Amino acid sequence: MESTVAALLTDLNILSIIIFLLIAVAVLWRDRENIERYSIVFVRRTQKGIDFLDRVAGLGPRAWQVWATVGVAAGFIILALMFFVVLYYTLRLFFVPDTTVAVAPVLPTASTFTDPMEAGYLGIPFWYFMIGITVVLVVHELMHGVIARVEEFEVEYVGLILLAVIPGAFVQPAGQRDFFEPDENGEQEKHSPWDQGHWMDRLRVLGAGPWANVTAALILAVVLVGGAAALGAMDFTMQDGIEITQVQNGTPADDAGLEAGMHIISIDGNETYSFRAYREATDGWEEGQDVSLGTAEHGTFDVTLTAHPQAGQEQLVTNRSDIEYHPAPVDYLLVVLEQRRSGTVDWYERQVERIEGEDIERELGRWMWINENYEVLGERAEQRVTELEQELQERQTQDEEIDEGAVAPGYLGIGVGVPAMLRTLLILGQLLFIVAFLNIAIGPVNLLPIKGLDGGWMLSILLDRFAPAHEQRVTRIVTLITLGMIIINFAFLLIRFVL
Repeated sequence: MESTVAALLTDLNILSIIIFLLIAVAVLWRDRENIERYSIVFVRRTQKGIDFLDRVAGLGPRAWQVWATVGVAAGFIILALMFFVVLYYTLRLFFVPDTTVAVAPVLPTASTFTDPMEAGYLGIPFWYFMIGITVVLVVHELMHGVIARVEEFEVEYVGLILLAVIPGAFVQPAGQRDFFEPDENGEQEKHSPWDQGHWMDRLRVLGAGPWANVTAALILAVVLVGGAAALGAMDFTMQDGIEITQVQNGTPADDAGLEAGMHIISIDGNETYSFRAYREATDGWEEGQDVSLGTAEHGTFDVTLTAHPQAGQEQLVTNRSDIEYHPAPVDYLLVVLEQRRSGTVDWYERQVERIEGEDIERELGRWMWINENYEVLGERAEQRVTELEQELQERQTQDEEIDEGAVAPGYLGIGVGVPAMLRTLLILGQLLFIVAFLNIAIGPVNLLPIKGLDGGWMLSILLDRFAPAHEQRVTRIVTLITLGMIIINFAFLLIRFVL
């Protein structure tokens, strides 16, 4: 037990989470007189920030109004799509084995991603989750408040929520019923400033939050695609040269005495202080070629290259079971998206190829991992594994057809490190990917037709405008049906996790 506690306390990630939670508890305790508790939900209402909403709303009221109007149209389209997608996948749960669920909780985990089909929820590493959910909430609630002020609704207060350790927020226009308070003022509400407002104005306010999340996700998607293209064209210079991170046993590098940790500063007299220079120096290496490698630590090493082992399919097929693939955090999200839209992983691999170059063994390892761990994607994974093995076989055939006088590609047998700047940019890109994913995954969920969520209120206002006699009954029925489908999805997740 003591060793387990010691291990947790020496894990910087776990330690940072513990410190964060302790600070959160201390803040709650210090501000306890201003905090209201509803079961495990803590609510803090404040008027701080309302002036900021006014300033943002004043930057371009007409533009904000046009943007929000588009959001209303998009909101109802998304509402309908979300309802029928949830209905479709809920029905599939009863008829199609191992089908993906339509809705799953998104929760923070200590360090690694979790598969919702196995754990009962989609887990995202704690700090990625906290940063991502903060962006989602700020974007969502900020635009609710901004459009409320554009439409000249008074904002009564801004609310901060803490559900256990999961943060939340809301903006409360004057007269709109508080989600945490009972509906005891039915007739009075009809005469409140909110309910007396124009129906289209109220729709703009309600639709602004989810539409802001969708807009943010689209902007981040453009940034990520553009960033991937820019990275592919960038060069990275390293002051100490190209670091050797791995030397394979029995290779020319091993025989010459190269070791992990050394830095290559020149190849055949040409300086290699950047990745581009290193790639240019190594392009066109041939079997039997003598290469002079200059290192920062131990001078020059003369190496005779051998044939590249990847040229032979027999070796690859023999070692297929030995391929070790360690999934990155993004891989788990890619699998979730692949279940919804086939081709997501292939698109991602093309972007990685543009940055890091082609690596069939890496792609084969990823798809073998998917095939082993995600039965629902088994057919797609088997197809990709077969295609990749066929590509390897074709390359072997091409190598075997080399003319007798031709020379095979040269092989050194080292792995090189990724520059610190590139690692930082890749981590940043991964974070932006997760933030975009959370915006597109969580934001539109608010458009589900459930009274209490943005989508439910929007449906209620629309029905009250065009079919007032049926508004309460239809809204109640649709809310119950949607809640029932969500409960069914959660129940299937729980059953699969238990079994």
